[in-house]
Amino acid sequence: MHGYAGVDSYFGVVDYFWDVVPTLERAGFVAFTPVSTAIATSQRRAGELAPQLEAILEESGAERVNLIAHSQGGLDGRVLVSAMGWHDRVASLTTVATPHRGIGLTLADFVSVQDFSVEYMEDEFNPEHPDHPDVAYFSWSARACRLSQTRCRDETNNAVVDALLIASHLALTNQMGDNDGIVPTDSMPWGDHLGQLHADHFGEVGHLFKRDNPNAPFVHRAFYLSEARRLKAAGF
Repeated sequence: MHGYAGVDSYFGVVDYFWDVVPTLERAGFVAFTPVSTAIATSQRRAGELAPQLEAILEESGAERVNLIAHSQGGLDGRVLVSAMGWHDRVASLTTVATPHRGIGLTLADFVSVQDFSVEYMEDEFNPEHPDHPDVAYFSWSARACRLSQTRCRDETNNAVVDALLIASHLALTNQMGDNDGIVPTDSMPWGDHLGQLHADHFGEVGHLFKRDNPNAPFVHRAFYLSEARRLKAAGF
């Protein structure tokens, strides 16, 4: 499930999750990418996702789905389970770089539709959307660096943030420390935290024509394939 400002594809050319579905299908998995309004509250987006997931269950013949969600998509998934009664149809929710504990005020103030502030997430959203015991929750955090951050680059195998994210990365670094250019790293863990990815917010899903480089610190298609295999091996 896509994040804030996400769409099925950009200009009909670049998929949000670039080449992920074909990669999973070639490996024998049944995969879909439901779509919701790009800029909207997670409550609205979850309401739009529900009928699409119903259709996916009917088409696939499955009883439950495994949701893998990027950025705000992780919050949409939590709303779907906790507020819309989907705990009996969602086996697991894996979130990637989701702002579970908010974003620094400088960035959150730019968003007028969905409140991503630390105060809102901690005081309202999280208490209102508790985890359901029938659903397994997993998360991945992420971290990227500016060129000037030598130590950070050494620690992340040279995961350099995209030029379009330099300003936001700097602002978040000053406010909340390590981040992927959009979301603070410390805000991303939720449920069973599986580890830290070395990628920026775009690279996590292959945005901006980021193509797989076997020598890159993060190869997004290989990551999502490994996640599908992990869930299958765990019996989900």
